[in-house]
Amino acid sequence: LGASIVPSALVRTRRTGSQVRLSGESRANNVSGAFSVRRPSALSGVHHILIVDDVLTTGATLAACYVALRRVLPADVRISLATLGFVP
Repeated sequence: LGASIVPSALVRTRRTGSQVRLSGESRANNVSGAFSVRRPSALSGVHHILIVDDVLTTGATLAACYVALRRVLPADVRISLATLGFVP
């Protein structure tokens, strides 16, 4: 894609418990505030961000990441989400 990767820009700021047996609301509460942008300057000049997660169930983790990014990014920066699922 020719896109840059900035793996250290978004970081988990606190440990969270396993979400396997949690309801959707409990998952959202579990990861609320658990992510922040470590280096907002690393995202300077960015027009589009893609957040990639390996699993999507309720979307709570992706939503928490989105909120953390939205706090520091201008409104015109587009944020997209991607995940991949496989069922044998």
